[in-house]
Amino acid sequence: MQQRSEDRTVWFTETVGHEPPVARERWFARGGRTYRSWDPSRSKLAGALVHDWRGDIPEPGERWLYLGAATGTTVSHVADLVGPEGRVYSIEASVRPFGRLLAFAERWPNVLPILADARAPER
Repeated sequence: MQQRSEDRTVWFTETVGHEPPVARERWFARGGRTYRSWDPSRSKLAGALVHDWRGDIPEPGERWLYLGAATGTTVSHVADLVGPEGRVYSIEASVRPFGRLLAFAERWPNVLPILADARAPER
């Protein structure tokens, strides 16, 4: 779902998780469902979608590999898009953001965090 104002477009995803991973997200409920904002200025994928991305868009039930998951903000929206039946394999190489990603993944059951360096898959 997207909402346009005069100066920007904001995307909203129906949430699969239980709490906002980012305090600045806006939430609202409609028809028994909860949605949260996905800021295209803070997420490269959201920015691409706003600017008519021609690549794949996460669909319900799909499995996605997300490299450079950091603390999980964009990952959480991909998880919302693939829904409870989908999975997001989230690769992060740095220990510090990975700790936050782990805590976040406890609230989003379809996110599978992996501490690894995508540049060295043989490890």
